[in-house]
This record gives sequence, C-alpha cells and structure tokens, in this order.
Amino acid sequence: MSYIIKAKNLVKTYQRGSEIIHAVDNIDFSLDKGSFIAITGPSGSGKTTLINLLGALDNPTQGELYINDNLIYNSIKILSEKQLSKIRRENFGYIFQKFFLIPTLTVQENIFLPHTFYKKNNLNQKNFYELLDSQRCK
Repeated sequence: MSYIIKAKNLVKTYQRGSEIIHAVDNIDFSLDKGSFIAITGPSGSGKTTLINLLGALDNPTQGELYINDNLIYNSIKILSEKQLSKIRRENFGYIFQKFFLIPTLTVQENIFLPHTFYKKNNLNQKNFYELLDSQRCK
C-alpha cells in the first residue's frame, strides 16, 4: 500500500426539489503517502464537497473510500460515527475556511487545545516549535 486515501467511483448528489445536483460525479482518486496536491476549480465546482468526502466528514451517495487501506464507505456507511471520529482525529488535520480559533487563546494554546481534549500529552513546548517549523512553507 502506497496510498493513504483512495476513492473509487465516488459520487455525491443532492436533491433540491425535483432537481438533482451532481456535486461529485464518479471520481477515482488516490493520494500517495507524502504527496502534496492542490484541488482547484471555479466556485461551485465541488472542491469542498470532494474534500469533505475524502476527509470522512461527509458520506458519499455512491462509491468506495479507503483510508490507509481500510474501507470507510461503500454506498452505505461502513463505520460508526465514533469510529469515523477516531479516524479523522488520527489521520487528518483540518484548517477550515473560517478557522474558529478561540480569540482569547494564543496560537500555541489553540494548537494545544485538541491535544488536551484527546488526552495526547506528546505535544510540549519543544516539539511545538518543531511542529511549526516543519509546517512552514518553503
């Protein structure tokens, strides 16, 4: 296995009255470990919907999604919301368009906060700066 995310025939449709909207239509996709990609396109083209599907934030209408070689979806939700939450927590780092940071906390405190909720004590002052430095765009 070299991929960390793989989608097969991924579809997401919405219904608005009698109209069916094909937000994501039959996508085959894989992302290899260590890869960086950019998903670009005009507003309304399905970029956010696709990212939400690949990140297990939304359920596809059809298709299969694998994360680290584990089947997450195949037309019906395979895993419970608790299991999906664990996968998201352990495999993804999300930065939403609206950051929803807590304005009374420092940057460091905002970064430490999720670690506190999930009882991960592996983040400390030293590796906080290493983490920030490793994420700097070069």
